[in-house]
Amino acid sequence: MDAQGARQLAARLKAGVWIGMRVELVDAGNELRLSTGDRGFVESIDEHGNVMVKWDRGFSLEVDPERCPLRVDLRRRSRLPGDRGASDQAPALRLPVAPSAGA
Repeated sequence: MDAQGARQLAARLKAGVWIGMRVELVDAGNELRLSTGDRGFVESIDEHGNVMVKWDRGFSLEVDPERCPLRVDLRRRSRLPGDRGASDQAPALRLPVAPSAGA
């Protein structure tokens, strides 16, 4: 991995989210366009750890997770108009089952 890749990886780890993840804003801080509880999808993360989010209210805005903390939102919402399979309920988690000792 080169130096640029290492910086980007460190920024993503610092942000605590990844591209495509659904997030909820915990505290809007001084950001006037956002409200606590806003939700959206992570579009990108820059090398400083700032997160570009496509908010459900119809705009994209970059936030600094240190000033405006985010958390993972397990509720699903369709990104595609007319997707009837979308739900506002948390998805069921499927965990792998370890084989029994006698098997």
